[in-house]
Amino acid sequence: MKFSLYLIILTVFCGNVGADTPDSRRYVLPPSKVHIESCERGALTLHPGMIEVQRELHSDGNFWMLYQISVHDGSEWIVLCDLASGKIIRDEQEFSDDSPLEKEPVQ
Repeated sequence: MKFSLYLIILTVFCGNVGADTPDSRRYVLPPSKVHIESCERGALTLHPGMIEVQRELHSDGNFWMLYQISVHDGSEWIVLCDLASGKIIRDEQEFSDDSPLEKEPVQ
């Protein structure tokens, strides 16, 4: 009987604490990953197209984001961005096996 009374009192005064309560706090990224959104914008600004592969790389506490982007003209680019600074570190075009730039000249 006492337990039921305490449960009723807790329910009345505390309400439903848990999933139904709105949580206005926002998750804050650690300093090593704070520029994740600006890295994506920077990569797509350099090469407007569709991100085919997005991969997070890390080593010794450093984090980078690797993007493989397919551009509308058919070319593919690999962009590497530092998540701590938001700067593009590497930007290079990926060539396929049937690319005319990699074929040996016919003699």
